[in-house]
Amino acid sequence: MRYFLVVIIILFIYLPWFQFSKTLSSGDWPYLFVENIQAFKIPTDLPFLWLEPYYQLTAKLGVQFFSLPWEAAEKIFWFFPFLVISLVSSYFFLKYLAYKFEIDGKESTIFISLGKIIFTANTYILMLVGGGQMGVAIAYSMIPLVFLFFLKLIDSNSSSSLNSKFKIQNSKLYIFAILALGTQLMFDPRIFLLSVFIAALYILFRYKEFNVKILKRILVVLVLTIATNLFWILPNFGYFNTEYKSAIDAANADFLSFATFSNSISLLHPNWPENIFGKIGFMKPEFILIPIIAFSSLILGNSTMKQFNNRIVLFFAFLGILGAFFAKGTNPPFGELYGWLSNFPGFSVFRDPTKFYILIAVSYMVLIPLSLYKLSEKVSSIKYPPFAKALAGRQVLSIVFMAFWLITIHPAMLGNLTGTFKPHDVPKEYISLKNFLYSQTAFTKTLWVPQIERFGFNSRTIPAISSMELFGVSSVSEVLDKFNTLETKKQLIDEEVKYIIIPYDYLKELFLTERKYDEKLYTATINKLGKVNWLSEMESKSFGKIKVFKLLD
Repeated sequence: MRYFLVVIIILFIYLPWFQFSKTLSSGDWPYLFVENIQAFKIPTDLPFLWLEPYYQLTAKLGVQFFSLPWEAAEKIFWFFPFLVISLVSSYFFLKYLAYKFEIDGKESTIFISLGKIIFTANTYILMLVGGGQMGVAIAYSMIPLVFLFFLKLIDSNSSSSLNSKFKIQNSKLYIFAILALGTQLMFDPRIFLLSVFIAALYILFRYKEFNVKILKRILVVLVLTIATNLFWILPNFGYFNTEYKSAIDAANADFLSFATFSNSISLLHPNWPENIFGKIGFMKPEFILIPIIAFSSLILGNSTMKQFNNRIVLFFAFLGILGAFFAKGTNPPFGELYGWLSNFPGFSVFRDPTKFYILIAVSYMVLIPLSLYKLSEKVSSIKYPPFAKALAGRQVLSIVFMAFWLITIHPAMLGNLTGTFKPHDVPKEYISLKNFLYSQTAFTKTLWVPQIERFGFNSRTIPAISSMELFGVSSVSEVLDKFNTLETKKQLIDEEVKYIIIPYDYLKELFLTERKYDEKLYTATINKLGKVNWLSEMESKSFGKIKVFKLLD
């Protein structure tokens, strides 16, 4: 199996991303108008997230400096880097392990190719990027590369050479390790912590005794890595308690524990394939084969496998089991342990247990190709009659598995995934609304009922407010009840709200009943606000299904 074939398959899965005239805005991924980007400040206003400087700098560079539409800039600086880094990162990591396992030639190519597609096209990462969590996705794509540098730092301990060539190579290794870790930390500190955890776990399996030299080496790299991120750590340090702690405590692990152990051990995301928050899919029986294949590497013997390499296999097996246990969150078995761990400082950043699917993906990208390699050795050692030799070839197993893997992710192959896998045009109604609001000379606040639509214009001079957040309610009916009283009018005047907007629910995300779009709910909202005597509807054909009301004095 050739590398380019795997690349073609992966590019086919992500083919919707290559429509440059349409935006991928969906889930957590925003849409930015040119006016939004022009308003970005460098340096960024405090407080800001770790990836905010990259987000704003690349937006300005692409849209303002190179005059690219946001539809192209978002792909160039976010979506395509995820793909490229995933492929390159997994290639070098798996190539290093193939060398360690003494797998070479065509077998090495197969080993690397299978691992790449498992890492880049599993249900977890497809749901992650489909939901627009691109900061997490890029940090995920860097895990194999980061772990590779950790492996080389750890394994270089065995060399006693002190010649100048070794020192130069060692210096380069330190520099590349710090750059990779620093970049990953900038995109998502939680994934950085998982990478460090994987490396620490590997050291425990690699050495029977405590090794001070390795500890010093890793600590130096970690300290310098943190130093490269002081540009966002120091300015935001004083805001942790007021800003970030509230975000961390926003939802507990019980609420976010959607996966069962059968889901996690099978590398099956609980929301696959609809990717609707809280909607848990049924267990799909074909996924049960995935852990069976992965962990069969523990029982398939290999006469050429050294004892040291057996420890590496045990490490990846333990990593997969541990990841599956944590990814289920507070669900059985022993779900109480996850809740108990939440009491430890810092563990609450993993209130969404699905982040631990990353450990499973890293484990299976090694174990599954290794199992197939061992099994192919067993099969090829059997004496077959001439007509059966072709069916017993080493490549047959990998081809069969590849077909099986593509069947498990067939919604992606058939183009049935949602989110960023469904590019769309920006509705002209929202462009008209943006132009109208931007033409206002005075400071103008807008209240969106029930929530801000993703294409709704929001800026420093024209801030948009979600009515659900303002009123502290969670349903459309509760929002509408608020318009029965004059206290709400006074509240809106105090908030300096000028316009109340009912959005055109273009992506059918806001007016929902039982997680399905409800046109009647949209109509009822219009009728309700139309009867409020202190609101005046503005007539404009260019707004289409967007309804704009002006707050009367």
